[in-house]
Amino acid sequence: MKRLFLAIATRDGLEESATQIVKKLRINADQKQLDIRWTPFENYHVTLVYLGSTNETKIPEIEILMQEAAEITAPFHLKISDVGAYPDEFTSRVLWFGVQNSRALRGLQSLLVEKLKDKNYQLENREYSPHLTIGRLRNPHKTKDLMSPFTRKKIAKILVGEIVLFESVGSYPFPVYKALKTFTLTGKPSEYEDLTDVTSSEAE
Repeated sequence: MKRLFLAIATRDGLEESATQIVKKLRINADQKQLDIRWTPFENYHVTLVYLGSTNETKIPEIEILMQEAAEITAPFHLKISDVGAYPDEFTSRVLWFGVQNSRALRGLQSLLVEKLKDKNYQLENREYSPHLTIGRLRNPHKTKDLMSPFTRKKIAKILVGEIVLFESVGSYPFPVYKALKTFTLTGKPSEYEDLTDVTSSEAE
């Protein structure tokens, strides 16, 4: 069995701006004596579908479904902005960067979910809320003052040209995300680009 998830790797085009913001957050968190485990930059990603513990014999089938989705999905841009917390800013456990919940992203995520459900995969039954986890608090704590300087802050705009099948290995202090297969988006672009800037309000 392998712990699997489908995601967008967001490292390209994000490192410089994200590193600067996280550096400031870490300084402020240290001053407030907040115990936060900061996500290594190499682990940054936007989850599309979480599969969890999956028999490795299913991997070829999953790869076929991902390839089919990639062939009809055009590359698109995503805006990364805002710093938020889950479940809220008063009892925070997770800190995240907001991810634009664009028409293109929702379309890709829904397509993958539909294909997997058609093959009887049991998926989480909750509304999709894209985000990028940047840190986890060891104990629930108020983070409103920590995050307020970065509310609605524009962080980066990234090009999404690939989707990745990841395996999550280990758990402490951080899991290692092993890319099993990468699929290039090769669909034809639509006549317009969805610029609606809707960011995440919920994280894992």
